[in-house]
Amino acid sequence: MPEDSTTTALDTTALDTTALDLAEHTGGSLDSRVELMTYHGGIIGAFMNDRKKLQAELQRWNGSGYRLAHVLPPKTGLGVALMQVLCMCLTLTLWFPVPGETLIFERRR
Repeated sequence: MPEDSTTTALDTTALDTTALDLAEHTGGSLDSRVELMTYHGGIIGAFMNDRKKLQAELQRWNGSGYRLAHVLPPKTGLGVALMQVLCMCLTLTLWFPVPGETLIFERRR
């Protein structure tokens, strides 16, 4: 029995099955937003509450009708670490940027 060409095309394509399932259940009518959280480090960052910043961001988007669909961890690497060290040296450890989570919000249209 020959295989259906549509099934073969879907099997060989690198698609995210979670996104496909979500699109099928909602009819594909989702409005998505991506928000990058950044935090502060150093002496100034020690006096700031990252949890409150995240909570305020979640409440802001939830108030607009969006729901949190996915959280991606922060991406760090050699370039980020070098930038942080440079900022710490220039500001005498007062401040440096700290990468945060990437938040993906969705709502039905």
